[in-house]
Amino acid sequence: MTMSTQRLDVLTRLAESRTGQAAEEVARSRSGLNEQESRLLELRRYVEEYRARPLPQKPGLIANRELFLARLSEAERQQSRTVEAAAQTLRESTKCWLERRAGQRKFDVLQVAATHREARVAEERSQKQLDEFGTLAFGRSPDLSSN
Repeated sequence: MTMSTQRLDVLTRLAESRTGQAAEEVARSRSGLNEQESRLLELRRYVEEYRARPLPQKPGLIANRELFLARLSEAERQQSRTVEAAAQTLRESTKCWLERRAGQRKFDVLQVAATHREARVAEERSQKQLDEFGTLAFGRSPDLSSN
C-alpha cells in the first residue's frame, strides 16, 4: 500500500465516520419528531374529549370552560409549531447525511481506483521481473537450434 493509498484510506474512514455521525443525527431527529407528533396527537385527543363533555349549568363554569379551551387551543398551536420545528430539524439532518454520504461515495470510488491502479502496477512489475528472468534464462541456455 503506497503512502497516497494510506492517506486515501484515512480520508475514507474519516468520511465513513462523519456519515455515521450524520446518520445517528437523522435517527435522533426522527425520534424527536415522532415524540413531538405523539404529544400533539395526545393533546388533540384531550381537546376533543374535553369539548365532548356536557356544558356545565352555571355561567361561571361555562366561562371557565371556554377560557380553558382557549388555553388548550393555544397549547395545540404551540405544539404544532414544535412539530414543524422538529420536522425542519429532520430535513436539515437528512440533507447533511445525504451530502456526507455523497462525499463518502467519492472517496470510495477514489479508493477503488487506487486499489486497481496499485494492482495493475504490481502486475506490471511482476510481469517485468518474469520477462527479465526469462531473458536471462534464455541468454544462458544452450542454443538448441544449432543441433
